[in-house]
Amino acid sequence: MKNGTGGREYNQKSFLRPPPVMRQKTVCPVSAGNAAESSLA
Repeated sequence: MKNGTGGREYNQKSFLRPPPVMRQKTVCPVSAGNAAESSLA
């Protein structure tokens, strides 16, 4: 649940203004996880 809701909200904020280092470590895995979750939902 935390990964679905928190991850989704964080992903949106990260996409708006993604940091230099966090972008690679967050957007990459979070994006993949979100895409998979979105497909299931």
